[in-house]
Amino acid sequence: MRVWVVTRAPADRLWAYEFVGVFRSLPEAEASVHFSAGTYTIAEMEVGRRYAGDVRNIVVIEKALK
Repeated sequence: MRVWVVTRAPADRLWAYEFVGVFRSLPEAEASVHFSAGTYTIAEMEVGRRYAGDVRNIVVIEKALK
């Protein structure tokens, strides 16, 4: 089973990542990128697999304050 994991680095603390959530589809993950400014990272992962820095299919979204 594949999942999409979303993390966020706040605009004022780009070194600190916050966990946003895990979603069952990419559209659901992309819909979670609307809360606040920062850099969001969406990574496609497979449940039950061990990852050691080789995560593939990563989307990075920059969200500015409006």
